[in-house]
Amino acid sequence: MAKIHPQLEQLLQTNEAKPMSVLLVMKEDSEVSSLGLQSYKTLTPNVISAILSPQEIRELSKKPEILAIEEDSEVEIL
Repeated sequence: MAKIHPQLEQLLQTNEAKPMSVLLVMKEDSEVSSLGLQSYKTLTPNVISAILSPQEIRELSKKPEILAIEEDSEVEIL
């Protein structure tokens, strides 16, 4: 199973330079410090939000601590 969500993968293919806001879903008991991020926001113990370049997103997808990477977007309630 691919770690990068298909919708985010499409965005990465069309945009190779612009930083993107993403959600990183980590394995339980993983340490955020192991990811080497400069800036991030912890949303839950296993989910963090960060603004990353496409290259950083692809590199993080190779790390065993990462379960999934998705685009961070606003959700509206009807």
